Amino acid sequence: MDLLTFKPLPLLALLLLTLFIYIQHLNISANYSDTPTELHIYKHAQVTESTTCQDTLYTDLCVSTVASFPEHRRKSLPEIISATINVTLAEIRESASNCTSLRRKLAKKLDPLDLRALDDCLELFSDSVTELIKVLSDLSASNSSTTKYYDDLLTLLSGAMTNQATCLDGFAFSKNNTRKLIEGRVRRISKHFSNCLAMAKKLKKRETKKKNSPRSLLQQEFPEYGGIRDGFPTWLRRNERRLLQTATNQTKVDLVVAKDGSGNFTTINEALNAAPNRSTTRFVIYIKKGAYFEYIDVGTSKTMIMLLGDGIGNTLIKGNRSVVDGWTTFRSSTVAVVGNGFIAKGITFENYAGPDKHQAVALRSGADFSAFYQCSFVAYQDTLYVHSLRQFYRECDVYGTVDFIFGNAAVVLQNCSLYARKPNPNQQNIFTAQGRDDPNQNTGISIHYGKVTAAADLLPVLSQFRTYLGRPWKLYSRTVYMSAKMESVVDPAGWLRWDQNSSVSLLYYGEYQNRGPGSTTSGRVTWPGYHIITNATEAAQFAPDNFIQASQWLPATGIPFNPNLTADHICCQNTSYPDLCAKTVESIPEHHRKTLPEIISATINVSMVEITESASNCSAIRRKLARKLDPIDLRALDDCLELFSRTISQLRKVLADLSTSNSTTTNYYYDLLTLLSGAMTNQATCLDGFAHSKKDTRKLIEGRVRRISKHFSNCLAMVKKLKKSDDKKKPPPRHLLQQEFPEYGGMRDGFPTWLSRKDRRLLQTVTNQTKVDLVVAKDGSGNFTTVNAALNATPSNSNTRFVIYIKTGAYFEYVDIGSSKKNIMLLGDGIEKTWIKGNRSVVDGWTTFQSSTFAVVGSGFLAKGISFENYAGPSKHQAVALRSGADFSAFYQCRFIGYQDTLYVHSLRQFYRECDVYGTVDFIFGNAAVVLQNCSLYARKPNPNQQNVFTAQGRDDPNQNTGISIHYGKVAAAADLLPVLSQFRSYLGRPWKLYSRTVYMLAKMESLVDPAGWLRWDQNSSVSLLYYGEYQNRGPGSNTSGRVTWPGYRIITNATEAAQFAPGNFIQANQWVPATGIPFTANLTV
Repeated sequence: MDLLTFKPLPLLALLLLTLFIYIQHLNISANYSDTPTELHIYKHAQVTESTTCQDTLYTDLCVSTVASFPEHRRKSLPEIISATINVTLAEIRESASNCTSLRRKLAKKLDPLDLRALDDCLELFSDSVTELIKVLSDLSASNSSTTKYYDDLLTLLSGAMTNQATCLDGFAFSKNNTRKLIEGRVRRISKHFSNCLAMAKKLKKRETKKKNSPRSLLQQEFPEYGGIRDGFPTWLRRNERRLLQTATNQTKVDLVVAKDGSGNFTTINEALNAAPNRSTTRFVIYIKKGAYFEYIDVGTSKTMIMLLGDGIGNTLIKGNRSVVDGWTTFRSSTVAVVGNGFIAKGITFENYAGPDKHQAVALRSGADFSAFYQCSFVAYQDTLYVHSLRQFYRECDVYGTVDFIFGNAAVVLQNCSLYARKPNPNQQNIFTAQGRDDPNQNTGISIHYGKVTAAADLLPVLSQFRTYLGRPWKLYSRTVYMSAKMESVVDPAGWLRWDQNSSVSLLYYGEYQNRGPGSTTSGRVTWPGYHIITNATEAAQFAPDNFIQASQWLPATGIPFNPNLTADHICCQNTSYPDLCAKTVESIPEHHRKTLPEIISATINVSMVEITESASNCSAIRRKLARKLDPIDLRALDDCLELFSRTISQLRKVLADLSTSNSTTTNYYYDLLTLLSGAMTNQATCLDGFAHSKKDTRKLIEGRVRRISKHFSNCLAMVKKLKKSDDKKKPPPRHLLQQEFPEYGGMRDGFPTWLSRKDRRLLQTVTNQTKVDLVVAKDGSGNFTTVNAALNATPSNSNTRFVIYIKTGAYFEYVDIGSSKKNIMLLGDGIEKTWIKGNRSVVDGWTTFQSSTFAVVGSGFLAKGISFENYAGPSKHQAVALRSGADFSAFYQCRFIGYQDTLYVHSLRQFYRECDVYGTVDFIFGNAAVVLQNCSLYARKPNPNQQNVFTAQGRDDPNQNTGISIHYGKVAAAADLLPVLSQFRSYLGRPWKLYSRTVYMLAKMESLVDPAGWLRWDQNSSVSLLYYGEYQNRGPGSNTSGRVTWPGYRIITNATEAAQFAPGNFIQANQWVPATGIPFTANLTV
């Protein structure tokens, strides 16, 4: 179709419009002589022109209008407003007649743009009439509850006023003087609306502290929208809330549009034409995957339409109208909707006219109660035209350059992503251009959560273009950004004038608790109308509930939303991923009524579903690509499957704790942190397994796994809220012990029930005097000749100690004590006599996780008098001797020998006492909460050009309760390093992950420690978020004068700070170590 082709409005339609307004005018005239008996809200109130017209902007017009009403002194304020609206309707009729006459008489002389602008005016006048009739209906039917209609009255009057401004805006690019022929009447109509808005403001009492409950508001039914039943609008059935939460192929639809002919229609317009008019029930049109090149206009008669697509990028509606090609901005939209109650999900709306064509709208909405969920709006200038009335956008993407979210609706964009694209040379990007024309309009743009960033095409040239948050299209422009993430694309000034002469004193631009590099307000404009909002009450007026009355209509749509300023129960505050947190919380049924422990539990249930999906994905990849993948990829996938399974077990324990805690939830604090920290570590370990892969297998699973980690991060932050911050008020140890954890069997007589009292003696008794359950001996003198054979014979899920004595000998086998093998104790003949040895390594095709000679995850594990060795050698890189992910595991007088990655303290709570650890690179590493007390750490001779690093701690989140604490003991060189000590540098640690945490306290450090003490992971790694500390160490290597000066490094001088890493505080040692019989110091010093 030729884009310049003009289709005149049918004459019959114009005649009908004129006749309709004329009939209304006849009814209006009748109202002047008789006061309707229905209007008696202020029946006994006497009003005068002066009191009625106080605070109006156009007082003279108001006074003259009111004075023209018969018996105006006896009329109530609602009657005065109604009468003023009736006068305005008459003037709209005159303007419509004038536009029709101009169009007819000057049709051959006017440009297509002028003709289209006149058509815009006629359509907008018709919309205004419809809105005003609704206002009159509200006022006449409200009886004594007119104030309950306050928000609707403001919305409808604001929309009617916006229509007049839009009519005149259509002539902005006209080369003729057509605008002047209609402008006077249209501006007078706008002034009437302005005065009505000011008078409507008087209907609401200014008691801001006294608010109606949502249910009370809902019960005040608005006749034009069908009223409320059972807490939901009658025009939405209860089951319709599920429409937007159900997979597309499971949604019951009324019509299907498919380009390939497999539906009811091949075009969207055909389906819309077949939809019923003025429907009071939802009518769903499913638009199958494809690009639909057509222009859509969902008119006022098409109410309750829902367009359901196959997702962003799959279902696209595309057009290329623009102002340069002769269309008004209003008419340039690819899709326009004014039918109330419109919903769209999973669709891309695009105008591909390009940046040279200036204004070119992708979507225009003037539909009250319209909502868009997981949609995308793509264009350049003027992408999304939020024209008028109440609108809500959730999890949508908006792409553009100049003023690409604009209009005068009352609109909230929540959890949306706004992308600035690459504009034309010498242009700048502006995210918003709000068009509020009157101080009493209840309109504005509220951007809540979400992000403000650069699109892919802008990123490479970001420094060449300035990008602003908004500029004032109209005098009272109002836009706020709240709790959004702003990337560096945002110019430091933040906001831009419309032009050099535009006023900036009457606008309202606000920013509240945004984050990210673009959110810094120190360089912002200093306009009178700009606000750095610090008051939550001020910000709250722009949250969905207050700004668009969201709780009155959004719950029934099924679209997740956060009605308040902050997430429910403020549970998402201080989370690292607040957008995901808010989205998850809002998807939980009746989340407003849930307690914080219930919210955490529900989030964990969501995570468990996603873990199951990830496990299924890994299994499918392993099965389908088994012959194409390298062995290390297959093993990494196996690691993930094992770690997912373990995570599920840990999460079930968390859920058990939360469900049985009742009023003692805070006593579960450390266990919850430990289990969630371990679950999060499992996800990181899964991905780490692909570090040496030559394939792209990791990319196939990474997205899901990282999302799961984000859930755990958010849960950790929420758990932190469970504990009261009064650190001085702590329950005594016995009280803590009495708070039993069901998954660990509880406490009895001050000891865990999974350890009998006599177990404490096991580790203090000479081996040949200890009562054991099984004996392993290489010479056949025991029950078994291998450690694995004995482990296979042990009971599963035991709640009593099971002791396996391993006689002198070197056992060349790989041992893996699974989660079902609890309370196992391995008792050797001493570190020089009983050995368990292996030589797996990463170089030989094993993941670091699977390279361990010995691995244990069964809780309550104990070992004494055993050497665990990986003899792969320094050239084989990562080669683990022992890996522990067992909670409450303890090792006494054991030895761990390897080179790189000797001791993998993977996760949960662990304790090592009087042990020796030998290695070279990162030889104590992982993300457990672990204390090594009175242990000796020996750096060995590494390969040439290598350096020794004692620790590499892997804390991934600031709320994980993990870290490596080295308490007493010594840091020294092994015998093979001593002769060549000067050739190699040795460091106390380096940060494997961002929040790495390691402390050395009261240890003896020999001269091998490099003066700098600590090493970066690589040249680009951050050292500001880690925590590395040293406290009262001694020996030549403990001198801190030459240490690194990183922000995260601390020379600890405060005993209170150091004490948090002592066993009693760090791993709650008093609750479980005494029962093992292992000697330990719970506090900082003896």
